[in-house]
Amino acid sequence: MRESYISTINKLKNAVGSANFYHMLVPTQVEFTDIPSNIKQEDNFYNLSQKTFIDAVAGALASGSIDVNVYDRLKAAYEAEEYLYFRTDINWTALAAYYAYTDFAAAAGFSPAALEAFPVKSYEPFLGRFYTATGAEILKDNADSILYYDVDSVNACVTMYSNNATYNNRRLTYGEVSDTSNGYNVFLGGVASRFKITTEQTNGKKILVVGDTSAMPFVPFLTSDYQEDISAVLQGGYFRFCSGKRH
Repeated sequence: MRESYISTINKLKNAVGSANFYHMLVPTQVEFTDIPSNIKQEDNFYNLSQKTFIDAVAGALASGSIDVNVYDRLKAAYEAEEYLYFRTDINWTALAAYYAYTDFAAAAGFSPAALEAFPVKSYEPFLGRFYTATGAEILKDNADSILYYDVDSVNACVTMYSNNATYNNRRLTYGEVSDTSNGYNVFLGGVASRFKITTEQTNGKKILVVGDTSAMPFVPFLTSDYQEDISAVLQGGYFRFCSGKRH
C-alpha cells in the first residue's frame, strides 16, 4: 500500500510539471492513543507507527516535491490535551486544520493569518460517523462540539457543483446544520463534486488541493492567502483545490 501511494503521488507530481508541489500526510488520532491490549491483533496492525509510514513516504517523494511536516505540531498539541480530533468522528477539528495550515504556510513561504483574526463559533452536539455506525450510547453521552472559525469575513464567494447542478453565493462555514450526524457540514456546507472559491485578494495566487473530506476545514483558511481556489470533494473522500502562482 505504501509503495502504491508513493507511486501515485509521484505520478501526480510529474503531471503538474513546473508548478510548486506540496505533499502532506496527516496522522489520525489512533497514532497518539494507547490501544488496550485486549483489542491488539496478532499482526500488531493497530500499533504500527504512522510516523514510520509518513517518514518513508517523505523520503521517497519525486525530486522537487516539498513535504509538509504536520506530525510534530499535532503531536505536541495532542500531548498538551488540545481538542484536535473528534471523539465520535473520523475527522480532525478546525483547530488541528489550522495548525496544518500554518505548517503549510511555512513550507510555501507566506505568513499565515492569525487564528485570532477569525471569530470563533460552535455547533453542538455533533455525533459523527463512529456514532452513526455503531449507535453506541457511550458516544452519544460524549457528543462532540464543533468549534469553527468565521473565515467568511475574508469575503470569499463559493460556487458548488453537485450532481450536475450549480449553486452560487455559498459560504465557507455554516451554522445552520439541522442533523447532528451531519454537523461536519459546517465546513463548506457539505460534500460536493467540486467547489470554486474566489476571494477579494488581488495577488493572483491560485491553488489546487487534492485530499479527502478532512480537507474541508483546512481549505477555508487558504482564502486568506490565495485569490482563487477550485476544490472538489467527492463523498468517498476526494478533494481538489485549483492553483495558479502555482502552489
